[in-house]
Amino acid sequence: MSLNRLSYIGTRLSEGFSSPVEGASYLADAVVGNLRIRLGDYHVSPSSSTVHEDSWDVLIVLDACRYDSFVEQNPFEAPCQRRVSQAPNTRPWFLKNFVWVPSGAVSDIVYVTANPKTAEALDDENRFYRFDRVFESHWDSSVDSVLPEELTDVALDRAERFPDKRLVVHYLQPHGPFVGADQPSLHMYQYQQLRRGEVSIEAVLEAYRTSLSRVLTEVKRLVDGVSGDVVVTADHGESFGEAGIYGHPPWANSDRLLYVPWVELEGAGNPPRYETQALESHRDVTTTTEEQLESLGYH
Repeated sequence: MSLNRLSYIGTRLSEGFSSPVEGASYLADAVVGNLRIRLGDYHVSPSSSTVHEDSWDVLIVLDACRYDSFVEQNPFEAPCQRRVSQAPNTRPWFLKNFVWVPSGAVSDIVYVTANPKTAEALDDENRFYRFDRVFESHWDSSVDSVLPEELTDVALDRAERFPDKRLVVHYLQPHGPFVGADQPSLHMYQYQQLRRGEVSIEAVLEAYRTSLSRVLTEVKRLVDGVSGDVVVTADHGESFGEAGIYGHPPWANSDRLLYVPWVELEGAGNPPRYETQALESHRDVTTTTEEQLESLGYH
């Protein structure tokens, strides 16, 4: 086991020891959850490959997008392949694909991200050619997220400015809070409501589909505006109670979390069409990174 992986495990353990009750609860959930996953025949082993090794010019990452949900709403004529992710949660996925890699492996990448969890896991921004923390400049406190339209505009600008670099565009959607959800109880990322029966699974799935539809509209606009080989995928999936698992805990190696979409496309290379008023920071960001992570369900 590498020193990087030992360090990650040590960090998780230290977090648990700093709060013994929370640490014990986390461990119990992991043990019971994995037992349910295996008994229910949901278990999948994470992929040992890394996405940066694949051939692409633009990699579009949808956060918490299930393979089966994408297939239902696939807006492209190209078929959607089923791939196995490297992890069931953003932080270990990012570490395995972009941090625990050989020196220089991602130095030609411009990484545009709406998810603060990626920055939290990053050890050195200089490993990328450029790392854009869009959540710091375009966080919308009215929805507790970065709207996909905002991220697309920033990504199109970076594609124009750095045409000779590979581009990774990491959307937050369909990850909750579900953008476009019409029920306040579903606005926040709280699966406890589903566990307690306060909302129906049908309502949750509809909100999830709405959020996915919103971001896919933007993905299509991005594909239309960039050039080269484009891949649309996800960092991990989402679980809605299968095997008693909700969300995407980092210990849950289930098919609902590790099966992700993989669509290979060709960018149309049309002139970029911008939707928002400004590309750079234009919001009065009053939320801290910790508050943003809490809004996304990270405690």
